Amino acid sequence: ANFDLKMKYVPYKGGGTVAKQVAGKHINSSVNNPSEIEGFYNAGVAVPLVAFTNERLDKFPNAPTMKEKGQDFAYYMQRSVVGAPEMSADAQAYYTALFKKVFDSKEWQDYRTSKSLYGDFLSGAALQDYWK
Repeated sequence: ANFDLKMKYVPYKGGGTVAKQVAGKHINSSVNNPSEIEGFYNAGVAVPLVAFTNERLDKFPNAPTMKEKGQDFAYYMQRSVVGAPEMSADAQAYYTALFKKVFDSKEWQDYRTSKSLYGDFLSGAALQDYWK
């Protein structure tokens, strides 16, 4: 999508560093995970402008979604655990089941909620299709 934006990308080593640059007014905007900017938001030194999710974020209820701003666009940070190509089918099944158990655990779901992390558990063909 072309949003007719004019911006300069400045790389940093992590989202926390980027959030600190926004809070210190060294840069004027960034795309951060909610948990990276939340402390600065709570301190009143950062303002969430828009959410790239389908629904507004509980932590930032005044930030509209891109869809509310007229663009049907959502983006979710993708994280994956991958194994070596030679990994046995038994090992693949073991680790897939292990990570699914962790993903479904109350502790992980509570953590995701507390950090406004969204996503689904994908493995095998579904994950490969997602990457295409």
